[in-house]
Amino acid sequence: EKTVSKQKSVQLQTMEHLPPYSFTKGIYLNAYTVASKKFQAILDSAETAGINTVVFDLKNMNGHIFFRVPKLRNQKGKIKPIVDIPRVVEKLHQRKMRAVGRIVMFHDQFTAEQDTLLRPQNRKKNTVWKESKRRKAAWLDPSQPQVQKELLKIISKAASEGIDGIQLDYIRFPTQGNIGDARFHYQSEDSLTAANDSTFINRTKIDIIEDFVKKVKKVCKKYNTTLGGDIFAIVAWQRRADVQNTGQD
Repeated sequence: EKTVSKQKSVQLQTMEHLPPYSFTKGIYLNAYTVASKKFQAILDSAETAGINTVVFDLKNMNGHIFFRVPKLRNQKGKIKPIVDIPRVVEKLHQRKMRAVGRIVMFHDQFTAEQDTLLRPQNRKKNTVWKESKRRKAAWLDPSQPQVQKELLKIISKAASEGIDGIQLDYIRFPTQGNIGDARFHYQSEDSLTAANDSTFINRTKIDIIEDFVKKVKKVCKKYNTTLGGDIFAIVAWQRRADVQNTGQD
């Protein structure tokens, strides 16, 4: 087993990445499609259509992770290891297609239900905040150190397996529900710091997202993996209120 493991490690280290094309023609596939028998037929059609990039799920909105990531919190039921990243990368590279892994960041229904300490707090009721009374909790606190640590671990593992690019989705703060009632970790920290330092300037949601993306960029640079992300549609208008609410500038 150790010999096989070493051979696989050497193969991954020598696997060449495909750089971004000057014009991307891509398709998105969920993890179940990638793991299914129809994946090959889809690639045949995509190749005929001139597709040069395939984005596929490695972690979805529900919080399910589709490849093996060791030492994560609350692993049971969260990890569904149906995607073999090196194998998918190899299949795509044979067709000159870039392999880009979509990893959903702070929208995570599974973790939100399992670990309430990782969610925003409700400043009025002194309980955990929830964006909707009718639906299950779905949002984690983007500024919570443990949340960021777990996500960086997932990204690092994916990048280490030879994927060409990482695509961050839901890389923002929640915008639905009574946002005014939500208190995030960084706000509590900043209040304590400001109480002892009159020169301290409180951070914004933009600062939190920017700082986290910088951390992700360091991980991607280490593995020569490109980094992309999805913006919330309304942010494209650059209304100040939307930028401040989402943290996406």
